Amino acid sequence: MLLDILIICSLIQASPYYDCSEHWIIEIHDEPVLCNIGQDVLVAGCTNFETKTVRVYDYAMFSYDKDEYGFTVLEHELEHLKCMCGFHS
Repeated sequence: MLLDILIICSLIQASPYYDCSEHWIIEIHDEPVLCNIGQDVLVAGCTNFETKTVRVYDYAMFSYDKDEYGFTVLEHELEHLKCMCGFHS
């Protein structure tokens, strides 16, 4: 179930570190989210480049272990939007 939707300015690598001409949507869910990553699966978070939307499981936002780059689930998904890439391969 969808708990909340946040709309934020896009994050960029240079000062002032945000760009409000582009907005990103963060959907916070109370259960793992269904995402299509080659096939539909339940995951802690996922990113859609076309809609600039991050879907994340609220429990996973800050409490799961960090990925190999030291990011939480939410930070990991925001990094995808910052570079518009699959940096984690």
